[in-house]
Amino acid sequence: MKRRSVVVVCLSAVMVAASIFLCLWNWKKPDQTIVNAYADPKSCAQCHIAEAATYATTGMARAFYRPQAKDTVETPVKDRQFFHSASGTYYSMSEHGGKYFQRRWQQGFDGKPDNVEELQIDYIMGSGPRAYIFASRRGRHADRTNAGVVCGVGRSLGMNPGYDNSHPMTRRPIAYE
Repeated sequence: MKRRSVVVVCLSAVMVAASIFLCLWNWKKPDQTIVNAYADPKSCAQCHIAEAATYATTGMARAFYRPQAKDTVETPVKDRQFFHSASGTYYSMSEHGGKYFQRRWQQGFDGKPDNVEELQIDYIMGSGPRAYIFASRRGRHADRTNAGVVCGVGRSLGMNPGYDNSHPMTRRPIAYE
């Protein structure tokens, strides 16, 4: 009788171990890794059509976006360069391979461009079509560029607030707050 209960206990233990082994053997890891990130607004708009349509009409919806030709190299800054007299610096916009750039330079003693810097425009921030600044991405960070599109007599390339002095910084970090 004692031997029979030991055999039953041993067989039960083997069955439990075998069940666990089979469960673990067939268990698969998820195919995709879940990351904490913001959802693409287009995915939300598929179900929330009315909310997305209403939001699209607000200034906030147009306050941060990727650059397009109409905002950078076409109107309002097409074929224009901006000269900042206080610093003796020129600014212009250009496109290379579907990417947009802001070029900054000064005129050297020989009359040729000197102190040339060209920053890729990765984002546009602003109050919509009236005035906006260009932002250049640097790793995980972004910097404001000196010149942006400003209101006035027509829209044109001009100095962003805080840069209109004789020694403007070439870029200013954008804080996360």
